Amino acid sequence: MSMTSGEANKIGICSRIFKTDEIPAKAISERLEANAEERAAIAKALDLLSLDSLCMDFKLHRSGRARFKFEGQLFAVATQSCVVTLEPIECEIDERISMEFWPPEDVKRLENEADEEGMEVPLDGPEPIQEGQIDVGHLAYEHFAAALEPYPRRPGASFDWEDPRIGKSSQDNDKPFAELARLKNLKGANSN
Repeated sequence: MSMTSGEANKIGICSRIFKTDEIPAKAISERLEANAEERAAIAKALDLLSLDSLCMDFKLHRSGRARFKFEGQLFAVATQSCVVTLEPIECEIDERISMEFWPPEDVKRLENEADEEGMEVPLDGPEPIQEGQIDVGHLAYEHFAAALEPYPRRPGASFDWEDPRIGKSSQDNDKPFAELARLKNLKGANSN
């Protein structure tokens, strides 16, 4: 689920807003680095044990009439919890990001043209500029959240559980229809 920039700001997600009318003709090249408070808020929002670092080197430049090109390299070190053992698992994210931002009316026109021609707008198509702003911090947050393993699992961790009421299962009982076959055999034996 994606948050708006306003929602991200409310929970302390790192917001770095650039107003499109203030972006110079020469590219903006910067480094975004989340501070400790922002990392704690992101860790809480994404249910992480910790977020040790989150930074992104990026370039934002004009690419035509009111259109912008964003290129960045996202780096992060986080600790997730194994879904099986609940042990901590450190993960590193190193992801390249490249996208375009267009005025909302241009994006809508592209979507309408695609609908008329029975085509789909590619998933990596242009993003609409929201209220004349591009929030690079929110972009870093969304890409970081998407890059995380949704069900982190420590190597070799497995979920082996047996119902104590049944005891050790045989190989036959591991088969999905083993119990039905056993009942069918009992029914056949009782009808004689």
